[in-house]
Amino acid sequence: MIATRPSGTSTRFVSLRTRAGSPNSFSEPPQTAPAKTPLANGKFSASARTKEGASPLRFARRARKIGVSPSFARANAENLPFADASFDGAVCGGSLNEFGDPARTLRERRRVLKPGGRVAIMGILKARSTWGKRLQRLLSAGGVCFFEPNQVMSLLDHAGLEPDPLKTHGAVFFAGATRR
Repeated sequence: MIATRPSGTSTRFVSLRTRAGSPNSFSEPPQTAPAKTPLANGKFSASARTKEGASPLRFARRARKIGVSPSFARANAENLPFADASFDGAVCGGSLNEFGDPARTLRERRRVLKPGGRVAIMGILKARSTWGKRLQRLLSAGGVCFFEPNQVMSLLDHAGLEPDPLKTHGAVFFAGATRR
């Protein structure tokens, strides 16, 4: 998940651990870290305008070109160390499937978003093909979960977010929502 908080020309990008409560996942999250600190959840889609799989360093370079100075921090996805209503937006690129409690992580997004703040999520729906179901069954054994479209909408709604219509491309979904 990447969350942005404008602060003059500075923006914070937050990396979240994907397994809440897993031993030794991260130590105490720093408030800021050098821009070269990698994001813990690997590949991500920082916004609709960046390519999937773009590295944090590449994203940071692009941000600097438009006058934004990013910083990085690691945090527990289910218990963010930020004040209520402190972010304008958040992006979760592919990680929702990996969080132990997706509903709680979405409630945390809502908590740190300002009223009217936006969240954008990319994730994977339950497969329809035999091959896809087999693959997802293997991945599920490792704790990865997959959603039905109505589950995604319900998760967003119950988190206190007003969901946009869900967009799907095969098993991949793109969801946007606004904090109520």
